[in-house]
Amino acid sequence: MRWIYLVYPALVLIMCFGAKFAGFRKSQWNEEFLSLKQTKAVQGFLAILILMHHVSQKVSAEWIPQRVQKPGLEIFVEAGYLFVALFFFYSGYGLFKSYRTKENYFEGFFIKRVLPIIIVYYLSNCIFFIGRLIVGERPDGISTVLYILGLRLANSNSWYCITIIILYMVYALVFKALCKDKSGKKENAAILLMVLVVVIYQLVCCMAGHGVFVFQGEWWFNSVQLFPVGLVVAKYEEKLIKNFKKYYYVYLPISMVLSVLASEIMMYAKNTFSYYGENNPNNTFMQVIELRLICLVAQIIATLAVLWFVLLVTMKIEFGNKILGFMSKITLEFYLIHALFIEIFCYTFYGIKEVFYIREPILFLLSVAIPSVPCALILKKLTQIIMKPIINNYRNKSKEA
Repeated sequence: MRWIYLVYPALVLIMCFGAKFAGFRKSQWNEEFLSLKQTKAVQGFLAILILMHHVSQKVSAEWIPQRVQKPGLEIFVEAGYLFVALFFFYSGYGLFKSYRTKENYFEGFFIKRVLPIIIVYYLSNCIFFIGRLIVGERPDGISTVLYILGLRLANSNSWYCITIIILYMVYALVFKALCKDKSGKKENAAILLMVLVVVIYQLVCCMAGHGVFVFQGEWWFNSVQLFPVGLVVAKYEEKLIKNFKKYYYVYLPISMVLSVLASEIMMYAKNTFSYYGENNPNNTFMQVIELRLICLVAQIIATLAVLWFVLLVTMKIEFGNKILGFMSKITLEFYLIHALFIEIFCYTFYGIKEVFYIREPILFLLSVAIPSVPCALILKKLTQIIMKPIINNYRNKSKEA
């Protein structure tokens, strides 16, 4: 028996335990499906799925050495962008709702929302940089400086921090400048500007290609499109929900079929066109960009279809239990730190050398997941300790003002 297949019923149990079904009638809904509590529960589960994605890339991915390939987790290998895209959606949605409902929301925005991410990013980068040195990496002077500055990622997962910081800062600048009176037309202009910023960001990353520096790699840009979608859904939430309810039992099967179909088309696009067109010496630079854009469009369509399906499902089912609630409080820290244990226990530590390779997939998974939880808590606590005097100083200055 391949024990790794036990993860599938385990994931279903984690997701469904404590869930409440609203009912089949059109009058029965989970009216809180976009509430903070519900979205946090979903994000808690997404953090677990992202762990599964990263583990699968060291176990079942076709590009790893054949001697270490094992079946069981293939479904997660190419699904990571979908999970991260949903994170971006909930971030955009939450930011717009907070701007709409909280007075003076942008006062102290950098300190409250951005600075904690910067701190946990550098803490993570420091931990991974030390780990690289211990394992045997010997970067030259320039590489060392780039690692310290965070312009070269010691932790490959920390790209998300840089991307979300950029989005948060641009969002704050745009909405603070354009939407002081919270008028509808100015909000539309601000959202359109955010869409433009995301498109430019994707094009820049697309041209950056692949490498070890920031913005290099399709994972930097193939899920970020759902951030402005979150803004749109938050703004037009009432109209969208009304429409979803009216045609729910038409939309639900359509969204399910579209999710599967779009995912298949995405896989076809990646296999046929590829983000790695530079590997063919006959391709010009513009041809390489065209190939990447084709793959990106396919993934954009897939993320939109899956988002639609997830929203419809959560309109009828209220997810939530202690595990999801707990995970929702450490999603970023868990996302960052579990990569350390993946590298320690997989067949090679970032290509430097093997450390403690665990060959059995289920033991590998457990060896990554179990220590990641307390380490995520420690990382969160360290961030809070660093943030505490900064927050206190900000509050004191606010009172004096």
